[in-house]
Amino acid sequence: MSDQTPCVLVTGFTGLLGKVVVQELCRRQLQNLLPDHKILLLIRPSKDRSAAERFTRTTKAICFSKLEDTWQDLVQVIEGDLCTPDLGLQRDVYADLARRVTHIIHCAASIDFDLPLQEASRSNVDTSMNILELARKCPNLRQLVDTSTAYVSTCQEGTIAEALAPMPLNMSPSQLHYLIQKGLIDEAELLASSGHANTYTVTKCLSEHLLFEEYGNVPVTIVRPSIISAAQEYPFPGYIDSYAAMGGFVSLFGSGFLHVIEGDPTASFDVVPVDFVASRIIEESQLAHLHPRLPQDRS
Repeated sequence: MSDQTPCVLVTGFTGLLGKVVVQELCRRQLQNLLPDHKILLLIRPSKDRSAAERFTRTTKAICFSKLEDTWQDLVQVIEGDLCTPDLGLQRDVYADLARRVTHIIHCAASIDFDLPLQEASRSNVDTSMNILELARKCPNLRQLVDTSTAYVSTCQEGTIAEALAPMPLNMSPSQLHYLIQKGLIDEAELLASSGHANTYTVTKCLSEHLLFEEYGNVPVTIVRPSIISAAQEYPFPGYIDSYAAMGGFVSLFGSGFLHVIEGDPTASFDVVPVDFVASRIIEESQLAHLHPRLPQDRS
């Protein structure tokens, strides 16, 4: 590992988790809780906005309102596309990115449960494989953190182990991925045989298996949050800007449209604060281990 300044590539910046991860990276660096580091944001252009324009629009979110005005100086935007080989970058740009990056935090995904299987695979499997390919080419890489979901494991009794969930259709990960890419797998059959309720969780499960099958010498950690919801502390208590999952219920309650939800009082409330997830992801990146003033153990 060289003595270069740490450089963290973050994907998924425009989503709820991605924003809080970047907010925390900046907040902790500005408060000297992390070593000085550069943050690179890979952002895909939309139909009507460039990556830079999407970044500017996202920075106006209340998530960043408590940061010092200089926080954007820590960040550089790179326009690319996770779904395409070489992240959609020119060869020299891709090579320079690989040379600079020391840590990768992959938060990007599509959490749309109703995406057609091939589209869900492009968003949740191909993206991780393309990030892994970049990681292989980073000579100074310390850690790749991939964000998955607790729901790669289907409904079952008891404790869910920190192990790979069963593969759908009892075939190899690479074979299943190929058949999905070619449109040779029936979506309904896949979901029925696997026990998964939607294409989001089944493609996340496949992505984990492929990462495990192909990671080689790349240092990879997979983080599996459950349902991500409002922040406990950072950027401030109660922060949430997503209507997905639990966010929809929070919004309905807050706006006065929903007053009561019937539920089982013995059931576990499988929700986790977004800042808790962001903190765990940053911890797993091992970025803090480069800070001479911080303890180096992980107890």
